[in-house]
Amino acid sequence: MDSERFYNSILDLLDNADEKQEVDELLLWWNHQIFPGQSSARPAAPANSALARIRAIRAIKKAAMGDSLA
Repeated sequence: MDSERFYNSILDLLDNADEKQEVDELLLWWNHQIFPGQSSARPAAPANSALARIRAIRAIKKAAMGDSLA
């Protein structure tokens, strides 16, 4: 296994602006697992919550904007 390539791939993923939401959620989860008394992690929003609907609408708008640029 090429450890350096793997490491750089992980860094690229963590720095990717398109993955920001998922990376932020991952970091919250990770910090909660490692530092449970110090973490400000919140549980994930249920799939039928208002937050989930807002995120879905945002994703649709973002996709539509990407289609109009092409």
